[in-house]
Amino acid sequence: MLWEPKHCCCFKVKTGSLILGVFLLIGSLVYIGIDATTLADGSILNIVHSYCDDLDGSGKCDLFIKLAEGSVISGLVIGVCEVLVCSMLIYGILKHKTCLFIPFMVMLLLQIIMHMVLGLGLLAMAGIKQYWTQMFVFGVIFTLYIFLETFLLLVVRAHYLEVRRSQMLECLVTEKRIINAFEMIRRF
Repeated sequence: MLWEPKHCCCFKVKTGSLILGVFLLIGSLVYIGIDATTLADGSILNIVHSYCDDLDGSGKCDLFIKLAEGSVISGLVIGVCEVLVCSMLIYGILKHKTCLFIPFMVMLLLQIIMHMVLGLGLLAMAGIKQYWTQMFVFGVIFTLYIFLETFLLLVVRAHYLEVRRSQMLECLVTEKRIINAFEMIRRF
């Protein structure tokens, strides 16, 4: 059985989950705005061209432009998905709909896995190049970040379980009332 936090900092898990959903929603909207602006005003092309001036051959520059545009477009798609998932979480918390918590928890779990793979890749690259200081810094930063993401996932999961338990209890109370009503009818 996993550990269930009772509080998120000084808030209840419901409030902590709601604050987390709102912050991530705002962050995703800002992220979408930055990516859309970068794509719309063509500043990504200026960045790539300034980098390509240092390289020989224009074939590489075209490849870098396509990669840069692709990464910005994929960032927009991920941002839109995060907005939808965070909105679902907020609505689910406010309306006590546990099925709307699940996409957020899956998204957060996938982000944890991606950050672990990215962190291990950066550690391996720093180890190969024998950049020991950078390797230590990457390790500490990614460890703290993954720990924070895992804690936030556990907070949302704890609220999810709390809501599920209260719904099951309500169902049992309702069932018991129905059984008592049938017994009273049968007595008459």
